[in-house]
Amino acid sequence: MSVKIAIIDSGINPDHFHVDGIEKGLGFYLNDKKQIMKSGDFTDIVGHGTAIAGIIKKKAPFAKLYAVKIFNQKLTASASVLIAALNWAIDNRMQIVNLSLGTKLLKYKKAIEQICAKAYKKNIFIVSSAKHILDITFPAVFNTVIGVCKNPDCNEDTIAYYPKNSIEFGACGMPRAIPGLPQELNFSGASFAAAHISGIIASKLKKNSNANIKGVKRELTAESINVYE
Repeated sequence: MSVKIAIIDSGINPDHFHVDGIEKGLGFYLNDKKQIMKSGDFTDIVGHGTAIAGIIKKKAPFAKLYAVKIFNQKLTASASVLIAALNWAIDNRMQIVNLSLGTKLLKYKKAIEQICAKAYKKNIFIVSSAKHILDITFPAVFNTVIGVCKNPDCNEDTIAYYPKNSIEFGACGMPRAIPGLPQELNFSGASFAAAHISGIIASKLKKNSNANIKGVKRELTAESINVYE
């Protein structure tokens, strides 16, 4: 069984050797009149979304990846564009949504929380990154979302658990290595930790398509090597 994963990011290069093709790609952006527009452009200019896709594809080669581009030359986007992308993912019955982003602005909290609650009710897993376990960033802190930060003690196959924090899980913050590029010059950070968790969840959904978010969180907790009280 395949698992449908939306990667809301900077697009994906489907020809990259870590990716080897995607199911579909599209983009959302604001025009000059601040209207939300949809396009067929999912070109990844900065390479970030492609690196995310590479992690997920290694852990879940069976996954059907959907590139949902909201970043262009910089890794920033408006909340309205993010919400449009999330609505698309929900309407198109994605099973996992990987988010390498967050906002601390309270004026967007309610709207983002509502769309995450909508996804939760449909048993759509939103995996979102946070800079650290005390980072109050939306949507990673919502209990309807699986919040993930970088943990330096984790390798690509291990998970950390923070039982007393809204950001409950930690994972490896490194992408897959690129031949000829020293890893210290590659991307790194919480974005990639979230992707590692998305790939792990995809493997669980392949085994049990009826798995729910609460159950998967319990499994992740039980499998965590590092538990920080």
